[in-house]
Amino acid sequence: MNPTDMEFIPNDMLETEDRTVMPSGLTNLFHLDGGAGGSAGGNNGTVYGASTVAGKDGDALSFDETDDYVAIPDVEMNDTFTITFQFKADDNDGSLFQYLYSHGDINGTNSINVFMTENGHGTDPNMMRTVIQDEIDTLSNTDLEFDISGIIGDGQCHTYTLTVDFSGSKVYLDGVEQNSSTAGGDPIAPTGDVILGSRSGFNADRYYGGEMDTLQIYDRALTQSEVTETHTTTAPTIAAGTVIASVDDVTDTDNPTGHTFSLTDDAGRIFVIDPNTGDISLAADHAADTLFSDTVTVKVTDPDTNTYTETLGVAIGTEDGDDTMTVPHDQNVMYGLGGDDDLTRGSGDDTLDGGAGNDSLTGGAGDDVFAVSTGHDTISDFNTGNTGALDDGDSSNNDFVDLSGHYDHLSELYADQADDGILNQSNTTGTFGNTVDYSDNTQFGAGDSLTFSGASADRSSFTTENTGVVCFTAGTAIRTPQGDQLIETLRPGDLVCTLDNGPQPICWIGTRRLTRAELAALFPQLFRPGAAAPQAYGGLARPVAAKPEQTGQPAPHMLPTAFLAQHLPF
Repeated sequence: MNPTDMEFIPNDMLETEDRTVMPSGLTNLFHLDGGAGGSAGGNNGTVYGASTVAGKDGDALSFDETDDYVAIPDVEMNDTFTITFQFKADDNDGSLFQYLYSHGDINGTNSINVFMTENGHGTDPNMMRTVIQDEIDTLSNTDLEFDISGIIGDGQCHTYTLTVDFSGSKVYLDGVEQNSSTAGGDPIAPTGDVILGSRSGFNADRYYGGEMDTLQIYDRALTQSEVTETHTTTAPTIAAGTVIASVDDVTDTDNPTGHTFSLTDDAGRIFVIDPNTGDISLAADHAADTLFSDTVTVKVTDPDTNTYTETLGVAIGTEDGDDTMTVPHDQNVMYGLGGDDDLTRGSGDDTLDGGAGNDSLTGGAGDDVFAVSTGHDTISDFNTGNTGALDDGDSSNNDFVDLSGHYDHLSELYADQADDGILNQSNTTGTFGNTVDYSDNTQFGAGDSLTFSGASADRSSFTTENTGVVCFTAGTAIRTPQGDQLIETLRPGDLVCTLDNGPQPICWIGTRRLTRAELAALFPQLFRPGAAAPQAYGGLARPVAAKPEQTGQPAPHMLPTAFLAQHLPF
């Protein structure tokens, strides 16, 4: 049988970080944050010996001036280009040179080399030199050199930039022009790897000692203002490799396992997918200062080579803006990030995450998942698109918001909803008058809350199936892969069996001790077969123990079991 359906889940921990602003024309980007993976250009470098340290943009690489270097293959240069990177020079002791960037033999044509003269150099100590040899022009060692004696060993990260166009070449330090030449802009095609931290020939006395971070190569010469911006300005960024969504489940009766995944539409090379796990991630850094909306199409192949495709809508808001996003696809993931956002979905099973700010979330038809995030958020249509009942034992056929960490039991949630119509943990007692203690729960912050439009403080709006709020008394046996275990013996990280997704790790466990008076009010009610009205719980075939706030139906009305226990014959 062919695969017939595929479902996705979002990344509940999507985060941004401030990164250097990058203008248009970027062809190669290497953050050097502990490795040399490329975030643009599709090629990756290899680190030889350099260690990871804290840098300006996340982590950086530290070179030991002995044998550390990075080799980056397949870097093609345009006739006009920009090379920029960050560096911190520890010292400049010696009488020769320390190479930071080397692409091609400095003594031949088609080469670009950037290096420092050491403080004991016989004629020009403590200079940053840039030597370019294209197919027509040759720049001497001194044409673009500038003094760096004031920054050696200052402990600061500095930005070097080289721009080349048909009017000539310019070099900058920290966004300020240092030197220029009329040469440049002719065809140039260096061969071999780009080498960071050493000369391309790996001469023993040409290694660099210091740090390097965030190498960028552009296919045009950046303007003066753009050069300054790359040094001084950062922008919120979602890093390359961040998982945006994952394949959660594949419906395939004959082959429930062994599927592989690929993309038939990657939104213009924006996304990649892990063929084994189905994790969909960003191929390059994503700037979170512009609104993004597109689709990605995933193909699943089963062991019999049968295939099925499903399209997922992806929308990502801006870190600081007030975004309005509508994605009318069958399945979608939406991330509002920061700002006061308005997220509206289509008719499928969607995931909405407003991020920071006061957001309005509308799932539309379908069984939607809403993420709890910071700010005063409003869910306008919770439960309206459900395809199943809220008490049928299936949490996948209704809207869902995970509040299991915020409340120990539904009595707390109902009382919180009842006191002001907002979930914000403002209540001091539960629905039975018991004192509420939120100190061991995930807490809403001072500026955080959830409002459910039209919701009631009862099971008609909130149940275990659509909130995840559930609790057990000591002595309850929980099914695990190793067999049944008492609830009080389990710990976070232990696996427990679920009906819909197999063994899953426990994320959180909270406990509460009750006084004798509190316990008496919470005793479960036991109904024996034939003892209570036959309509209660649909007619009982075996004894049933229910919580006092759970409801039964002995007549056309739903009544709490505590009431039934007092008024029905046993």
